[in-house]
Parts: sequence; structure tokens; C-alpha cells
Amino acid sequence: MKSRLGVSVGLLAAAAYFFGLFSGFVPLFLVAGYILLREDNDWLRWSAVKAVLVCLLFAGITAVINLIPSLTSSLYYLSMIFSDDPFRISKLDNLIGLILQLVDIVKTVVLLLMGFRALHQGNLPLGKVDQAASKHLFG
Repeated sequence: MKSRLGVSVGLLAAAAYFFGLFSGFVPLFLVAGYILLREDNDWLRWSAVKAVLVCLLFAGITAVINLIPSLTSSLYYLSMIFSDDPFRISKLDNLIGLILQLVDIVKTVVLLLMGFRALHQGNLPLGKVDQAASKHLFG
């Protein structure tokens, strides 16, 4: 099936996933906004909402993980006030860096799989994300 742009709906949905992976939120929001405002295909519209939700989910996970070093730095500086021998947090920082790298790898793999499946109008089931996309799109 073709979109109003003249390309297949699969290619347009894949573009949404790939923009979320490689280009960031602005191109993703632009293509998703276009799809939601101008396209009639329900699968394409659902895919656009799902692409936004997946990218927001990974951004939220990353933001929460990035709060941990801020907290540990605060504790470190607090310990320096009351002690000459503050505790060491470098191992925790290394662990957080590793966790962030793993989250980024999972994000990349998930969005790549979703994008390639979308080329053939397929879907990568993601449970709660699928439910949220359906809820927000179809009510």
C-alpha cells in the first residue's frame, strides 16, 4: 500500500523507527506528526505512535540511570565534609557507564528490528508498549 507521499507505508514506518534511532527526537516527531495528521492507514499511524513511545521509553530509562551518578556525587561531597577519607565511587560510576552502554545496545537492536520489520509491514511485539500505542491511538 502506498502513502500520500508515494512511498510504501512500510518504508514510511521504517523511517520513523530509523529517525528515532539515528537522528533524534525532532525528525522522529516531524515524521510521526506528518503520519498522524495526513495518513489514513491505521497500521502506519499505530507504528508512528509506537516509534515515539519506544524512543521516549529508552530516553526515560537513560534519564533515570543518569540520576544515579548525580546522587552518588552528592553523597561523595557530603562525606568529604564530615570525613578526611571519603568513600570511593569510581566503581559505581563504571558500573553505571556499563549499564548505560547496555541500554543503548538494547535500544539500537530493538529499533533496528522494528524498522526492518516495518519495511514489510510487520511488527515486533513489545507487550505494554503495544498496549499503550493502541490506547493512545484508538482510545
